[in-house]
Amino acid sequence: GDKLFSVSETGTTRTTVLDNTGHGEYYHERLFLADKTKLRFSAPTDFNNFTDSCLAGGTVDLTGKHGDIVGMKSLNETLYVFCRRGVYKVKAQGKAEDFVVEEISYDGGEILPYSVARSDNKIGFLTKDGIYLFDGTTAEKVFDTAFSDWANVRSTAYDGKLYFYAKPVSSTFPVGIILDTKTLEVSFNRNGSKAFSS
Repeated sequence: GDKLFSVSETGTTRTTVLDNTGHGEYYHERLFLADKTKLRFSAPTDFNNFTDSCLAGGTVDLTGKHGDIVGMKSLNETLYVFCRRGVYKVKAQGKAEDFVVEEISYDGGEILPYSVARSDNKIGFLTKDGIYLFDGTTAEKVFDTAFSDWANVRSTAYDGKLYFYAKPVSSTFPVGIILDTKTLEVSFNRNGSKAFSS
């Protein structure tokens, strides 16, 4: 489920800092969590302190004009926040009062929740109209196909490749997608067997 846990040498404990969040990122000694259209952030090095204060934690409101937050990743000393229909650049170093939020021009398809993953110097994500790679400035569509009926998407990255896993609503089988961020080769696996590649 969408809960926050802390892990220590004595075990795992569920925290009540923020329930119903599935998106988080550790960036410049703070924990950033998505809360619909807002970012909650912790005090530096204190991941349980979200007290609203200049020296502690707080909230950044992204206005909601691009929909709910669907993922976030840090890249090149910057935190990028992905909403359903937009991308924000967050420079959050030092005190909260010095944070800077900028909207990045994005005219691609609707970004699918939980599909945002980072590999090396690129961030990749699935949209309703294809797969995009983002370099911190622009998002480029690298694979053109419809993912409009996909649900329960998950993503990760390893060794220069982005891995996406989802179950299309119209299918009984889950599908895995692998994108090589260097060659841009895309391969699909359906229920464990290779279906096709492009």
